[in-house]
Amino acid sequence: MPGPSQRVFFLHGFASSSRSTKAAYFGRKLAAHGAIDEGLALAIAMAYANTGVAPEERAEIEALAAAAGMEKAQLETLVVRTCAEIEA
Repeated sequence: MPGPSQRVFFLHGFASSSRSTKAAYFGRKLAAHGAIDEGLALAIAMAYANTGVAPEERAEIEALAAAAGMEKAQLETLVVRTCAEIEA
């Protein structure tokens, strides 16, 4: 079982629409656990490492961010930073 400073992420693809209840559910959970940046950065990194962030993946990530309460400008900063860290 994780200790107080550890985080556990459940990774799941959104094969359905980015407007699905899954995106909203996991976005709210990220916010509730104070893991918005970490969770979204992981989603971005996984999408980017595959073949770059495809439009469908971007829509899913945006849905997660919106459900977590992250502003679009904050998400864009996180996308740029995460992709740059992968390339470094």
